[in-house]
Amino acid sequence: MTDRRNGGEARDRDAGEPVKVLVAGGTGVTGRLVRGMLGVVDGIELAYTSRQKPDDGPGRHFPLRIAAGHNEICRVFRKHDWVVNCTGPFEVHADSLARACIDSGTGYIDVNDSIDARRAIMALDGDARREGVPVLTGFGLCPGLSTALLMLGARAAGAEEVRDVRVDLRIGADQESGAASVESMFRTIRGGYRTMLGGTIVEVRRNPVSSQSGISYECPDIDVVREVCPSIRGYSYHVAFDALPDESVEKIRTSRLYSMPVVSGLLARLGAAVTSRKARAKGTPQPAELVVALSSAGAGDAGPTAETTVVRATGPGSYKMTAAIAAATVVAVAGKPVAPGCRDLVGHPRLLEPVLAFARDAGIHIEVPHDNPTTGPLPTAAHCDTKEKGKR
Repeated sequence: MTDRRNGGEARDRDAGEPVKVLVAGGTGVTGRLVRGMLGVVDGIELAYTSRQKPDDGPGRHFPLRIAAGHNEICRVFRKHDWVVNCTGPFEVHADSLARACIDSGTGYIDVNDSIDARRAIMALDGDARREGVPVLTGFGLCPGLSTALLMLGARAAGAEEVRDVRVDLRIGADQESGAASVESMFRTIRGGYRTMLGGTIVEVRRNPVSSQSGISYECPDIDVVREVCPSIRGYSYHVAFDALPDESVEKIRTSRLYSMPVVSGLLARLGAAVTSRKARAKGTPQPAELVVALSSAGAGDAGPTAETTVVRATGPGSYKMTAAIAAATVVAVAGKPVAPGCRDLVGHPRLLEPVLAFARDAGIHIEVPHDNPTTGPLPTAAHCDTKEKGKR
């Protein structure tokens, strides 16, 4: 029997008793994939929440809406050892489920991709330590797998030498989409984003949108990149959607319909439903590719002799890659002593190797340079309108 306040599991359990894992948002695209991966793991008793009817996938269903309130969420969470938060948009729900886990004495893992949500969750560190609860945030694709590639790349390049990091995600066609992800994409295309220039995080208010060359996105890795690469001067993250032509991106950016929250939400749900239906009919999504390029020169200074180290991950769709990292994290910590407090992968580096091993088993191919960094110019950076930027 263990007690989390002493670095143990969520609550007292008899030896050999399965670890109770609850997937919040378990009928969404990511949640279903996480359940599918964990449903075949020995020693895990799986359950899930959703605001919809139960499906025919693995796990016991708990009907639950975030709008049900803190006390009701805690009542459900308290029955489990770990909660895997796959709900979104994270920029909307922020730290609400992490706080509920802390108050419930239940371990927390998420696939959060919001800078502001990460900061809100990390601000709960004192509460989590006091209550003896481990909170692991950013264990999805970006951040999560991107964080792992950043750490591997820094190791190969020499962390002190890295001045600029550019992350590019290309999402292949024919894959399902979640409404929260689509709605977040709408906001990103129409609004600004945070990037790092000259060693300072700045806000660029107008997104230079182009789906094929990469839409500038935000990634919480921007808050930890200096811990990995102490001399960092620039960081940027770009996402290209093979299924989204540039004319559609321009329509999203300019049409007033997408500026209306209610209408935008309806369009996101409709778009996700249509895209997912077509993807299920096709059967197999096109691969997704994540590339992290670490350079010894700043983005504006790269020349023909700039050393660039490239780390690459290719997998069967971005959602499956996200789910694989989340499931890998559960498997790595379930039933084991985990120190309380709020951490990401950089703050919990012992998870790096087991998470990557699980990811490879899930079909993610990872290329890491083992020799000297390649020599050549940095990947071409998207133009940034920085006239209206400011510190965030």
